[in-house]
Amino acid sequence: MKKVNVLMIGTGEYTTGIVQSAVEPKKEGEGQQHQHQVSKSDKKLGVVGVVSFDLRRRGLVDRLLLAGQRGSKMQQIREHWNSMKDLYASIDTEFEAFPKGQDTNPNAYLDALLSLSRPPSCPKYKRRGGEAVTLFTPDDTHYPIAMDVVKARHHLLVTKPPVQTLEQHNSLAEAARSNSVLVAVELHKRWDPIYQDAAQRIKSGEMGTFNFFQSYMSQPKIQLHTFKAWAGKNYQDISYYLNAHHIDFHCWSLEGKSRPVRVVAMASRGIASSEPFSLPSNTEDTISLMVTWINVLPPSSSSSSSSPEGSSSETVRSEGLAIYTSSWSAAKSDVHSQQRFHFMGSKAEIQIDQAHRGYQMSSDANGFQSINPLFMKYTPDPNTGTFGGQTAYGYRSIEQFYLAVQAIQSLETKISQDQQQQQDGQEQQKEEGETEEVEPSLVTAEKVQAIGREFGLALLDSPAAFQTTAVLQAGRFSLDNFNQPIEILYEDPLRPFFPTSIRRP
Repeated sequence: MKKVNVLMIGTGEYTTGIVQSAVEPKKEGEGQQHQHQVSKSDKKLGVVGVVSFDLRRRGLVDRLLLAGQRGSKMQQIREHWNSMKDLYASIDTEFEAFPKGQDTNPNAYLDALLSLSRPPSCPKYKRRGGEAVTLFTPDDTHYPIAMDVVKARHHLLVTKPPVQTLEQHNSLAEAARSNSVLVAVELHKRWDPIYQDAAQRIKSGEMGTFNFFQSYMSQPKIQLHTFKAWAGKNYQDISYYLNAHHIDFHCWSLEGKSRPVRVVAMASRGIASSEPFSLPSNTEDTISLMVTWINVLPPSSSSSSSSPEGSSSETVRSEGLAIYTSSWSAAKSDVHSQQRFHFMGSKAEIQIDQAHRGYQMSSDANGFQSINPLFMKYTPDPNTGTFGGQTAYGYRSIEQFYLAVQAIQSLETKISQDQQQQQDGQEQQKEEGETEEVEPSLVTAEKVQAIGREFGLALLDSPAAFQTTAVLQAGRFSLDNFNQPIEILYEDPLRPFFPTSIRRP
């Protein structure tokens, strides 16, 4: 099968393991300086990059491109990634950098998209889409960059939250349908085997009707240095950043059974806006979203739909309450991220502490730690010396996207070959020349979605994704309007679990 070419957009911690930290001006009157350093979190080697390198070793990935804004940062990334050769056998860390040299270009990803579409070995070949793109950048940049990727007809894996508003969500989903491309959200908790087990118990009805859900997720306040360039600006709050995980899990688990309808948000402030972080004065430290859910029941089992969109007719059964809390003002502890939830149904309840898996370590260098190699396992394979984290859920979340892209490409190749056979004996095709037009996909949008579901991806065009966006946006509106309740509306009877709008106060 054809190998997948990959463009990684974003040069931050999750992709590269390199972060930006603020440095105080050395002299009065100098502007704030910035330096880059290896992350001090649990992702020192990053995630997207090391996974992609290993998948190249395993034969799934071919070209790797990396797009950021500053060429000066690329050399440090290259040196950091090259250090993996001392840790893992047979790893190839070569990549094509955009921008090149010491240039600074906020739109370098556009040049990278063009290179991805038109291979260097054949620069005059007609532009083709259908390759894989990962997008890990600040939240407010997701939508415009994602639209450029989709219009170039490449498949996209975007970090959560994929967008910030329902309007953006609808627009991006429609563009993906129009261009027959796959857009999925990187939500690795869906690949955590414990979360998967809990979700299946909820989906199967074993837990009964939803009644109560409470989640908590935090990161240490030192991360505010890492996030300083964007935190507290343009809707980029801790709820969008961390609550998105558990809101998605909850929406996904209840897909086709329940829907969020009302949001009230509360927050604490004072740490992020103070020294030494000095973020904008209104930056929240901790945010809690209190969400009313409606449990709905199709009028009869025979009329219910197997689709996650559900039936166009349903009756209200009962209400449930969810409280999602996230914070980036926590103290340093035994884990980088505290994370847990409690789900209570009418028949049973589940409690999960994802931060503590019964694996503890203490060292002179790092003190006491609770380790979670189920997310990312960075220790080498004990037999081969190669990267050994293929079963980790952070790895699988990216691998399954690349596999889905490869499956779409294989189907497109088969369709193209079938069409070519039908054209045998007909007029010889004209020689292909350079053009700015991208060849249309031969695979329908419906089939692309089906392949995405087959590989277990968190699809952008799904009830859970739309509901997560609606809850996060409603929470932001509530915070900005003196904690007033914000209604989430469902006005399309044919898609009763897809929110259509938010009623502002």
